[in-house]
Amino acid sequence: MASDGRWYRPEQHPEYVPAPTQSEASLGPGWWMATDGQWYRPEQHPEYVPPPVAPAVASVAPAADGAVSVPAAALEKVRRLGRMLDAGRLSDYEFQQMRKEILGL
Repeated sequence: MASDGRWYRPEQHPEYVPAPTQSEASLGPGWWMATDGQWYRPEQHPEYVPPPVAPAVASVAPAADGAVSVPAAALEKVRRLGRMLDAGRLSDYEFQQMRKEILGL
């Protein structure tokens, strides 16, 4: 959280240093050496296949009468987001997106 009380993307931080895309030495598993003698990140390999994305599973399911049971921890997170929205630290769009993610909607 920044000094103004807001959250920003890491790349907006004044001391942000982007992760290297190439190196003269391997920086970990999956790095590969190209014909130029440089090591590259795994996802830059021409044959790279990203891992499959698991389908989203709703964590909140309506009961037969239409009522929804929400875990207490998720409800508290949404309440905290609501307080941040009320304080002007989140836009309505940000609130809705985070709420959906927390509730698995």
